[in-house]
Amino acid sequence: MIFPYEPDDTFVIHGTRYSCVHQTDALCVFEPEDSADSATKTLSRAEISFLRRSNNWRFIPGPRTKERMKATLSRGTKALQSAHPEDRASAIFAYMECMNLKTFHDAGAVTLTPKSLDENWEKIVGALRANEETRNIGDAPNRGGRSLPPQRKSHSPETLLKLYRKLRKNNYDPSVLVPRYRVRKGEGRRFS
Repeated sequence: MIFPYEPDDTFVIHGTRYSCVHQTDALCVFEPEDSADSATKTLSRAEISFLRRSNNWRFIPGPRTKERMKATLSRGTKALQSAHPEDRASAIFAYMECMNLKTFHDAGAVTLTPKSLDENWEKIVGALRANEETRNIGDAPNRGGRSLPPQRKSHSPETLLKLYRKLRKNNYDPSVLVPRYRVRKGEGRRFS
């Protein structure tokens, strides 16, 4: 998941303070806060991911990032946690589908058009099913005769594109994929 950095965010990389001056889906350009300290660094998302797991990276969010994180936390987590279990499972499945599509798109294997998805649909669905089988196995050992949870049917290419665009527009917040059709009728109209 790509997290958008703000210009007022601070990054401590190998002991030097930087700010992010440019970013794409593939890389970020970091400029040192004190130009005498070091040169500009260009890091791929994979390199950033590696650094984040080490002691050579520290992220200090700026005011705008803190506000966005608070808003996302209050909106996203509550919406997903308070959703009906079936809706939550549906949203998580749709999120997994979208992230599978993102993997294919980032690799350049598909473009975000219905025609491209139709042409590569078998590969996309095959990869999703393999991921879902792994995800549904869980930590418990499978005993003989025990069946895996049933797999959901994938969305159509057109629907998946709509879901992916909605997810991308909302900074990959899975709560936007919670179905909105389960509304309790009559709620708030009861007599005490």
